[in-house]
Amino acid sequence: MPSSSYDGTRPPRRERSPPAQRDTDHTYASHPHRAQRDDWMLSPGDGGRDVMDRRPEPQPRVSSRELNPYLVGSAPSAPAPAAKGAPGYKWRMMKLDRTYDMAKQRGVPVDEVAVERYGSMDAFHEACAERQFLHPQHHEPTEKAASRPSSSGFQRPGTVQQPPPRALPASTSSPLPRVTPSMDVSQLNQLEAQVLRAELLQKPEAASLREKWEAARQGTSEDRVEIVPVMDGHGRLYDLGSSSSDQDTSLAELVRQERYGAGRADERDADAMLAQQIAGDRAFVNDTDYMDDEAKRFARKRMRDDAMKRQFAMEDFARTKRALDQCPFCWQNDGRTPPQATIVSSGSCVYLALPDREPLADGHCWIVPMHHHVSSLDVDEDGWTEIRNFMKCLLRMAISRNQSMVFFETVMSVRDQKHTYIEAVPIPNDVFAQVPAYFYSGLSEVESEWSDHKQVITFSEQRPFQHSMVSRLPYFMVQWDYKGQRGYGHVIEERYGDRHRTRRHRQYASDYEAPTYDDGDHVGGTGFPANFAHEILGTMLDLEPHRWRRPKRVAGSSQRVEAFRVAWEPFDWTRAL
Repeated sequence: MPSSSYDGTRPPRRERSPPAQRDTDHTYASHPHRAQRDDWMLSPGDGGRDVMDRRPEPQPRVSSRELNPYLVGSAPSAPAPAAKGAPGYKWRMMKLDRTYDMAKQRGVPVDEVAVERYGSMDAFHEACAERQFLHPQHHEPTEKAASRPSSSGFQRPGTVQQPPPRALPASTSSPLPRVTPSMDVSQLNQLEAQVLRAELLQKPEAASLREKWEAARQGTSEDRVEIVPVMDGHGRLYDLGSSSSDQDTSLAELVRQERYGAGRADERDADAMLAQQIAGDRAFVNDTDYMDDEAKRFARKRMRDDAMKRQFAMEDFARTKRALDQCPFCWQNDGRTPPQATIVSSGSCVYLALPDREPLADGHCWIVPMHHHVSSLDVDEDGWTEIRNFMKCLLRMAISRNQSMVFFETVMSVRDQKHTYIEAVPIPNDVFAQVPAYFYSGLSEVESEWSDHKQVITFSEQRPFQHSMVSRLPYFMVQWDYKGQRGYGHVIEERYGDRHRTRRHRQYASDYEAPTYDDGDHVGGTGFPANFAHEILGTMLDLEPHRWRRPKRVAGSSQRVEAFRVAWEPFDWTRAL
């Protein structure tokens, strides 16, 4: 390997020759020995210009199914004027009326305002022609005589001239025959009784009553439509009967009757019905021959046909409807008409009202449920919560006056379906100590000792009022606490004056068995007066007999209502609602 010597000195720098000057004026074509480039590579750039500028403007295309008439070439460029009487004519007529009003207010000719509002006189004349087309007898107002006030552009009632009524044809000029509503059997019997009474007394209206009865009797022979309900006021099914026999009843119908407690009472519990018939027979002999001989009397008396069953259901439905329409405690006309009672405080389900007759004491009031309930036991839990709230507040108000409060409820008849309410009467403390003894003695003697139920039912903590009484039977209850644990109850078997019931009602009551609550249709008889509690409290308070026998009807005077509200306001729990 040859040796190399390095003396440590840097060799001299080599000078570079300047690059050859490229001739830019010559193209590559001047050098035939070089490769040729394509034209697209040699073409100059666009320089940022828009290529679309050189393209022609595309013409818009309109579809053959275009719905806009202004996009179609054959359509007019402006909308056609509306036809006379076309939709919107009322607004055009108001615009025309406003034009005349503005001209009168400014004191200028109508033409100036018309050009200002319509843009041209042609449009104004078209509006006037439309007015003449709509109202041929209408004349446009002038400056001298204007029939409309100029303060408003709208027409007042009575300013528009109505066209004269068209005369009816001669064929319809005869009066229509008068149609009288048909009567049922009971109404027809009452009318016949009035006719006979008038004829016996030789009254002058006897002939007119006879004609009215004849017309009503002929009307009852025609067919009429009656509403036949399937349930009574307690949600129980009626035994309406059917065209088919009882042997053809399907299983589904039997299940439906069993679920809703419908059907005949003897079919539901034949043994209980037989025992009831035997218990009512004093001369009963436990002998087969005797039972065979009296089989017809022991058997339940059924209705003769389905028509009588439906008639009873229709009468009961009419009784329910009449009770609702005439109820002074219910809201009428779908809640638009308030109750007739004088309401002083109201909750969500119950309200507090003052009696419409002369009260027994200062502070006598009613606790009334808003819904139509025959008994307070039918009120739901929310309603009973509000009832207890009213009772507690009334007790506090009575305690502040050194008094106590007595609450009582009287349900004289389930059949009448009257709106129930609980009465609250304040009693002085010195008299209140005798209240339990007075009511116990009165309930023990009010009816016969041979009644079917216990004379006095005592409320306790284990069996309060709601667990001791039932809503299917008429009853009376009195309590002096808000829980219903201190008080007495009594089942009303006969109410005073019910022995004079009509034979027709007794027949229906015996033919029709009210489902499961046979005493629910039982309206009582001799004994229990409607003013039982009023008589006892009136005697204890040393009131005159007319105060509790026949109290005077008093209107809701503002002084009485205001006095009660002032005393009730500090204890009113409804203010927190």
